[in-house]
Amino acid sequence: MSAANTFDAVSKAYIAKNKREGLAEATVQKREWFTRLVERSLGHRPIAEIQPFEVLNAVRPFEASKNDEKADRTLQLIGQVFRYAVANQLAPSDPS
Repeated sequence: MSAANTFDAVSKAYIAKNKREGLAEATVQKREWFTRLVERSLGHRPIAEIQPFEVLNAVRPFEASKNDEKADRTLQLIGQVFRYAVANQLAPSDPS
């Protein structure tokens, strides 16, 4: 699997698209921050191979620390990246 198809690479492409579309800088920065939160657990993985349990494992530490909003918003960003990947034929489905 190509390094261009890792979760990290696809999330960067998605955020670059957001920038081109004129999304507010604060929104772009927040999306970059949420991406960094899951970089260790998902970043290196080929996006087409990520399973639902891996997505849940990436946000469970936030749930465990009672930071439900952080967990929800991180999961939301993961889903956005996967929908971008599906639309660009980089992943077969959205496991989030």
